[in-house]
Amino acid sequence: MSSTALRRAALLLPSRQRADLAAELLASLDDPSEVELGSVEEWEEAWADELERRAEEAGSRTPEMVPASSVFEDARKRRAARKQIPAGSPAGVDAAHELVPGAQPRGR
Repeated sequence: MSSTALRRAALLLPSRQRADLAAELLASLDDPSEVELGSVEEWEEAWADELERRAEEAGSRTPEMVPASSVFEDARKRRAARKQIPAGSPAGVDAAHELVPGAQPRGR
């Protein structure tokens, strides 16, 4: 079995079995003393702490409001730089057909 097939099969396992497999694989590294795994409860507690920290951080910031016109203009400039099309060319919704196979531009 190839490593790609093995990886795909492993990702289909239930989360607990994936965690057990991941822990076993990490423990099999050359120097397992460098890897501190901890118990599932320790992992869950650490993730809960991290999620709480992130939520507090996100809640303490005032979101920056950016006008849609600025966002679309920036997207046009980035796209033009990648595809080297004129910056004034229509890019927004009408150009989305280029990203979706089989889609057609509006009104055409």
